[in-house]
Amino acid sequence: MNKEYKFLIAPIIFLILSWLKYLDTFTIQVDDNFFSSAPKIIGNYVLSFGALVYSFYLFGKHYLANDTFLSFYKLNIFLAIICFFTLPMYSSDIFSILSFGTDDNFNSLIYSAYKLDPTNIYYEYVYKLYRMVPCVYGPLNIWLSKLCQISTHSPLINLFSIKFVFFIFHLGFIYIYNFISIHFDSKVFELNSIRWVLLFPLVWFQGFMQLHNDILALFFALAGTLLLFKHNRLVLSFLFFTLAFSIKFNFIIIFGIYLVYWFDQGHKIKIANLLLGILLSSLFLILIYMPFIKDYNDVLEPVAVISKMGTHGSIKDILKLLESSLSLNWIIKFYDIILVIFIFGLFYFRYRMKVKTSWLQIVLTLSVIVISLYAHRFFPWYLLLIIFFLHFKFPQSLDWWKWLIFISAAYCLQDLSVQIPHKDVLFHLNVAISTFLGMIGIFLFFRRRFIR
Repeated sequence: MNKEYKFLIAPIIFLILSWLKYLDTFTIQVDDNFFSSAPKIIGNYVLSFGALVYSFYLFGKHYLANDTFLSFYKLNIFLAIICFFTLPMYSSDIFSILSFGTDDNFNSLIYSAYKLDPTNIYYEYVYKLYRMVPCVYGPLNIWLSKLCQISTHSPLINLFSIKFVFFIFHLGFIYIYNFISIHFDSKVFELNSIRWVLLFPLVWFQGFMQLHNDILALFFALAGTLLLFKHNRLVLSFLFFTLAFSIKFNFIIIFGIYLVYWFDQGHKIKIANLLLGILLSSLFLILIYMPFIKDYNDVLEPVAVISKMGTHGSIKDILKLLESSLSLNWIIKFYDIILVIFIFGLFYFRYRMKVKTSWLQIVLTLSVIVISLYAHRFFPWYLLLIIFFLHFKFPQSLDWWKWLIFISAAYCLQDLSVQIPHKDVLFHLNVAISTFLGMIGIFLFFRRRFIR
């Protein structure tokens, strides 16, 4: 087999497994929706585990060897088609997005699945997992959901309507990445990495196969980056990043980082353009938010919900338990102080060693610190944000791909545990092994970056 098309083996395995599961249970991914018998559960896990390990191994082997693939378009279009026909198996998030736009009288920014009509076609998919959580995403998700409500009876038909949207975005990524690799110079972007991004298993598995909306926000952010760095169109770039923000709120931080990096490249920011960009972006947000706002406080409701959800980290979960059971009201604040001292200590150590560290390296290293401290419940698709920084050319080699291959594989393997009954020994073994591998990856990263 041509070495290029070996990249399609793992996606094809997931395509087959997803439909076998559907034919076995006649339902798509929901909580506690496993294969119907223990041998099928174990067989599904073994094949999924093997496919993911093989895909990450294959990517690492060919990328680190700096192989050049000729059929960029063919390979990625085949991959897009496979992702389109694969049913989500490890996350029901896409059904929460689809449920947002099913009822004009149901305000997803305020109400959780408890308020959904039990006759709603997505009720069984979102009730267990999202029963306490209103929409924590931007309003563009609700409009996307309304656009994809083709059937009033079949979740499967509507699933494929939103998968078609992801498919179009997938093709858009193929075009943009190919455009960057051909037309950009190498002063700003790491061109050797650009043509590999879509083949990275984290991107196709968590983004286009499991349908996490981070990948849609990434598309708008990437288009905004092109306008900013290639054409110096600050106002249009603002608007595209606003589209990204209206899908996932954390993209506002990325735009701030990019704006500083653009300024650091010697570009001058005109105050008039900056104010115009802010004004137009604000008007756009008001326009798409307006139909869902009945009260001024509704604007901040998604942010309030996120804060109520608490941390995604086992360390702080343990500290909260100690705080409540032993009345140690100071322990979390003490932890936060130690964390701040640790972060500043790392960079002070680098400063004393007189090693040049760019501001972008600092931002990325802070990302790794956060991931390492909240590793147990850090969901693998969150790592898609770090993909965005791999486009940059650094003053010195950071070996980010080497670290990301290892850590992404560990977290994606952890994601497979949702297909195993939570009381099963295999479940705990999978979580322990994947978390352990993730910790090794992070340790090796820190050793490479901070210990010479």
